Amino acid sequence: MMKMLITFLVTSLLSFAVFSIAGFVASNVEWAHIIAMSLLVGLLIAWTFNPIAPFNLKKQY
Repeated sequence: MMKMLITFLVTSLLSFAVFSIAGFVASNVEWAHIIAMSLLVGLLIAWTFNPIAPFNLKKQY
């Protein structure tokens, strides 16, 4: 669980930096959109590499 949280935080911060640069270049992107995209990318990457469920439930049967 801790590994997933660390992966989520690191990828969220990295994607925030990338999306901030892209938003600066595009010059018309809201900060709320940048934060939302960063959190979603972080969740996607963290869930991909450290699945909690339902993948672990499949291994029980």
